[in-house]
Amino acid sequence: MANSRETEQINRLVTDTALIREQMKATNLERDTDVREIHLGNRQLEDVSDLQRYKFLSILYLNHNKISEITFLSRNYNLTELHLNNNKLKTLVGGLKQLHSLKTLALHCNQLTELAEIGNECRNMNYLKYLNLYGNPLAHHPYYRYFVIFTIPSLVHFDRLEVTQAERKIVNEIYDDKTEAIKKTIAFGKRTEKQLEDKQERQLDKERKFPEYSYTNSFTSDRSARKDTVQSETNTIEILERRREAQRLNEEAAVAKRSMTRSVMQFSMFDWSGVKKHEEIRLGDDEQGAPTITTVKIK
Repeated sequence: MANSRETEQINRLVTDTALIREQMKATNLERDTDVREIHLGNRQLEDVSDLQRYKFLSILYLNHNKISEITFLSRNYNLTELHLNNNKLKTLVGGLKQLHSLKTLALHCNQLTELAEIGNECRNMNYLKYLNLYGNPLAHHPYYRYFVIFTIPSLVHFDRLEVTQAERKIVNEIYDDKTEAIKKTIAFGKRTEKQLEDKQERQLDKERKFPEYSYTNSFTSDRSARKDTVQSETNTIEILERRREAQRLNEEAAVAKRSMTRSVMQFSMFDWSGVKKHEEIRLGDDEQGAPTITTVKIK
């Protein structure tokens, strides 16, 4: 039984290798290093042999197959397009994080469930412009789109839709609020009680507005407890703008309060022009002068 499984796996690997050889022959390529594109879509492939021999491979089509995991791209660092849509992928762990040059990634219509894996595998893809993940179970998470846009800020199109400035504003509010809140509680180097109270109030507002919100850990929580409470983008932006205006006014009040309790600074300047020089004293002028001290205090 074991031998038959190994034989079947070898036959599949031979099949994809043979297909690549056929393509090389059709395009008059003799060396593996000359291969820039590989098209293996709709071939009923369940496994793919390691493609590291094609070190300059740039475009890879493996769509519409039966691939369940990515174990064949360990050293294909030059990939810019990867099409793995319409397969049976259940996990991305360890399969994509080394592909820093990717610009297009198609993973739609698979069986991916863990949104956190997208963050772990794709967060260093600084050139990624086009990404498709629709048709996976993870796409049902209410903040799925916002999380992906936050994780991969270079995206231009996500799930066939352009990433808008309105969406980026919402993303900044949700995921950058922690850093922003800390910045806005600083007035002359010290936090004021008023600002700390404002921060707590903003956090309560967020919990009421986004009851399911948290950071990356929330995406692996119990899906049955999640509710789709996302409001329309237009209403959300209006709320955020009003909140930012209130925060700005609170910041000005904190600055004014701090300015009334600052420490007193004192500067003293010495004027030595009325003091005799050493040569004058030595010539017999016994009259000694004292330096003039000018003091300035600033509050």
